[in-house]
Amino acid sequence: SIMSIAGLSARVRELGETPRCEFLELFAVNSREGLLDIPEALARKRAHPAGGSLAQQQVVQVRNRHTHDATLFNPLRSHRPNAGGAGAAEEIERIKQRIMNCKGQCDFCSPGEMTAADVWEGGRVDGEHCITAANLFKSMAWHSVIIFKEHHPHGPIRTHKGQFIQDLLSVFWQWARRCQAVDPTARHPTLFWNCLENAGASQLHGHAQVVTGPMAVGEAARWDAVAEQWRRTRPKGYAAALVSAHDSVGLVRWVGRVAIVASLTPRTGREILVVAPHLSRLEDRPSGDGAEFAEALARVLQVLLDHNVMCFNVAVYHPPLPARPLSRASLKSDAEPEADAGTGEGLGCIVARVVDRNTQGGSDMGAFELFGPACVSTDPFKVIAMFDPRGGREG
Repeated sequence: SIMSIAGLSARVRELGETPRCEFLELFAVNSREGLLDIPEALARKRAHPAGGSLAQQQVVQVRNRHTHDATLFNPLRSHRPNAGGAGAAEEIERIKQRIMNCKGQCDFCSPGEMTAADVWEGGRVDGEHCITAANLFKSMAWHSVIIFKEHHPHGPIRTHKGQFIQDLLSVFWQWARRCQAVDPTARHPTLFWNCLENAGASQLHGHAQVVTGPMAVGEAARWDAVAEQWRRTRPKGYAAALVSAHDSVGLVRWVGRVAIVASLTPRTGREILVVAPHLSRLEDRPSGDGAEFAEALARVLQVLLDHNVMCFNVAVYHPPLPARPLSRASLKSDAEPEADAGTGEGLGCIVARVVDRNTQGGSDMGAFELFGPACVSTDPFKVIAMFDPRGGREG
């Protein structure tokens, strides 16, 4: 049977001394009972889905002591009015139809004529499955998009799997190197992928966004700061410690040396991390840990699609590029990688964050989630079970 978040405190207590201390150095776990006085009429209308009583509800809070991320878990919240779930098949079919209706008609179907190029030599990175374009409405000086050559945003994941993700990451890496070749301060590349409108996409055609600049920004900067502070007093890096803590309670699956992690502090219902503790930079042709990272990220996306998650966000955090610009010779596609493999700054390794965004139903984020702790109904132990042979399905 699948363990639940309700048993997390007990599982931590059962750990050996060293893993328990390492877990509690990262996370605080608190379980409280919420009590209600429910009128009879409301009790008849809103019955407990498992036949129990709504008058007693267990809420588990998990807080990262260093990032201060906190998530409140109560599976009963999935039964709120308008929480999604009804009409899922119809909504999925509607999304598929809308995607196909604009195939061949959107700007991204003709990137050479209908998108701008970057200002460095060549202007674009052209991969096997995707091609870059300068973002027409920039949020940073270096802000571009990676356009998938297949219109349907899920198509290359299903068809080419890890090969597609390898190509996406290779194009991202080459784009970042070319930006730094003309702007040595552009050392902090990040990739963002909004899949479909519920995840914030402005175009249905598959595409990711890439940015780089003189400093990390947003969540990447916050994680970097935590990792650098952590490194000053501890022998194990922050990313490795994060994986180890999740692994100790059964929330990690492995692809070689790359970890798939069901986060204990998800921003929305499902947040899955892909962590490559030994990978400090991407490559033109991913191999070794880079290829395993691509395979792991592809597997996460395939599993979400298999569970009818059509809308999702992805972020890939990359360590800072070396301060010295990469030579023009190294930018040639057949050049050997330069000796300086990384800087040791920030997280020090490559991490992807994947978040499920409500495919059907209302918004999955309100003021509570924006300005307070995340409050979710999805159990991370059921999330990680999705990667097991039975796929986390009951029965």
